[in-house]
Amino acid sequence: MTTTTNYFLRRAIIKERVINEIMNFSPHFIIRGSWKYNDFHLDFLKTFTYSDIDLIAPKSLNIDTTMLKFEIEQSLKNILPMKVSIHFDDHLSNISIEHSKVKFIYEYLISYLKTLKFGTENNDYFKAKTIMMLMRTVDNNQRFKQICDEIGGKSINNLYKIKIGEQNEINLSNLTEMIHRNGDQITKSFITNCVNKDPNCQYIDLIRDQFHACTTISDWLKNYIEQKRIF
Repeated sequence: MTTTTNYFLRRAIIKERVINEIMNFSPHFIIRGSWKYNDFHLDFLKTFTYSDIDLIAPKSLNIDTTMLKFEIEQSLKNILPMKVSIHFDDHLSNISIEHSKVKFIYEYLISYLKTLKFGTENNDYFKAKTIMMLMRTVDNNQRFKQICDEIGGKSINNLYKIKIGEQNEINLSNLTEMIHRNGDQITKSFITNCVNKDPNCQYIDLIRDQFHACTTISDWLKNYIEQKRIF
């Protein structure tokens, strides 16, 4: 039987193995996001993650990123199968907090529609992650645990546990009250259109238009995200 203590021990062991494996390819990689800050997703029972590993490579590193990405993904299969991205530039650092929220909703909608098409994703994970991202109030560096500590209460902690994989289902009790008390207008709109019901075509088109109008999101990143779209 898996206990919470065993689960967090397993997280620590897997993270160490993943990082060591990546550093074996190049010690110059900069690890960004959830694998850096230890809020990556790992299923409570299974060797499964929704969290990609995001790497920044120095421009002086003469590598074929497509081939190296494939090689790293293959090497991680025996530890924890996951997607890997390698970039030479940090395309997230200059995005405003307002535009980042539009980006998160658009990425959620892409995941939601993939779930409808293929039926292989846990939509509650993507809801929980998106809601927490939308609850940021400081800047884009604010991490999930910091958001929990700032807001407090069972609802936000339930979302955090789903984000990291400790739980799987959103508890909707008190969620609306928490959003009403702490959320801004775009967050409340997301709850109305994506949590309380399934998003309709008009909302999807609205968010897509807003996403492409975000001036602090680079054209490269817009195209990169659009490549994941199936609608």
